[in-house]
Amino acid sequence: MRQTIVVNSLIGPLRLLSDDKGLVALDFLKSKEVQPKKKERVEDASAFRSQEKALKDFFSKGKSLPKFAYGNRGGTDFQRKVWREIEKIPLGKTRTYAEIAKAVGSPGAARAVGSACGANPIPLFVPCHRVVASNGGLGGFSGGLDIKKKLLRIEGVL
Repeated sequence: MRQTIVVNSLIGPLRLLSDDKGLVALDFLKSKEVQPKKKERVEDASAFRSQEKALKDFFSKGKSLPKFAYGNRGGTDFQRKVWREIEKIPLGKTRTYAEIAKAVGSPGAARAVGSACGANPIPLFVPCHRVVASNGGLGGFSGGLDIKKKLLRIEGVL
């Protein structure tokens, strides 16, 4: 059964979605989208309590987000390899798309790494905002560049 909760944050409301195995998605919401769909609404939010606390600690105290049990996030083998590599980037640090490509054994696949970042269903928990361009630019981000900048400021990178 899928369940969802909306958590308010410094970057706006975030919708967390889980299945029976764990977290499967984090969505950046616009204010008009704040209410979960009726069939996904959580009757007992205790299943999300640890993720909600971790997010609040990240935004208020700059604490790193721990790894949680993840459900079926989908993705290709390459995307999952990229996501696992991105999970290794510590709080307050960045890696380039090219560095990630090399680390997953596909040097020259920086653009494919960018696409994998864009397909990441659980940004923040898999911190694709920490992946930047080799030329010093920020690159892209599924939540938008303004949110990426805010996240990197929270982590002391910008």
